[in-house]
Amino acid sequence: MVTKYKDLLTGEDVVFNDKGGLARTPDTYNGSSNPGVLSFARGALALLTPQQLADLSIEAYEYTAPEPPEPPEPSTDPKDWPLTRRQLRLGLLGLGITDTSVLAAINAIVDTTQRAAALIEWEDAEEYNYEHPLVASLMTSVGLNADTAAPAWLAAKDL
Repeated sequence: MVTKYKDLLTGEDVVFNDKGGLARTPDTYNGSSNPGVLSFARGALALLTPQQLADLSIEAYEYTAPEPPEPPEPSTDPKDWPLTRRQLRLGLLGLGITDTSVLAAINAIVDTTQRAAALIEWEDAEEYNYEHPLVASLMTSVGLNADTAAPAWLAAKDL
């Protein structure tokens, strides 16, 4: 809990300006003789009695910050978790799929340009996305289906 202060004239919480004073604009008081800025060092209000605060049209109150909301549950959708090359290769190895198997699947691509592009993607990507066409194609080529690939992908993100 912290003590906050309310400006009784405006109903707003008291705000300190950059010089430590309480910022009030003269028109807040509709022509009264109260000054526009009340000058206090930070923390000085805590030393005043309730009557002294009331004389300044300020009221102290206890404030308890609301509990922060619970963080959302992590996604269980593999497309939300890109993998590094290391994570992907270790995940595949955990399924018994070696680099040799993946390279054989890439080498089986008939079109030489597509095969070269697939090899570049496999060897040089900084991260791999579950929905990338090469990933989907390689999963099928090495015998994985969505039922085995998705949980393996999610497990690999923690490697």
